[in-house]
Amino acid sequence: MQTPNKRRLYTEQEDIMLFRQVNAERPFETKKGEVMKVWGLVARALADHEDFARPQFDPKKA
Repeated sequence: MQTPNKRRLYTEQEDIMLFRQVNAERPFETKKGEVMKVWGLVARALADHEDFARPQFDPKKA
């Protein structure tokens, strides 16, 4: 039987980066139907950042 993958927690630095990016993009203030698009912008900005250690980061996991 295969061992289940452990969930990887965010570091304090990654948390702060996520909070800052969400504050900059404000996905919670977008129009209905546009929320996932803005979360995609948040995820892409973080995934492209050299200090964010999750290159496969996507909006559904944010």
